[in-house]
Amino acid sequence: MNICTLATFDGPNRFDPRPDVLAHLCAGRDYSLALRAALKDAAQRIGLVIGAPRIDNGVANGKVWHEAFFVMPLPARDARPTGGKAHLHGANVARAG
Repeated sequence: MNICTLATFDGPNRFDPRPDVLAHLCAGRDYSLALRAALKDAAQRIGLVIGAPRIDNGVANGKVWHEAFFVMPLPARDARPTGGKAHLHGANVARAG
């Protein structure tokens, strides 16, 4: 599976009033169920709450294209960490410790 696009959005934005993540992935077969399970498992392991995870897919040019979308709470840009930190996509995100 290849990640073709990975984007994060501050809320409100054109997709949702909350901060969210959008990823486009391509693969040789449908990984929708495995991708949903992996996202939830990874979030639980680092203590991140994700909401409304949606995985859509379609076939084009012999590849299965997945679109993963979910919302997540992020602290304000000037927020001070209250405990441990979780490293996510190159940014430190405050986590209650």
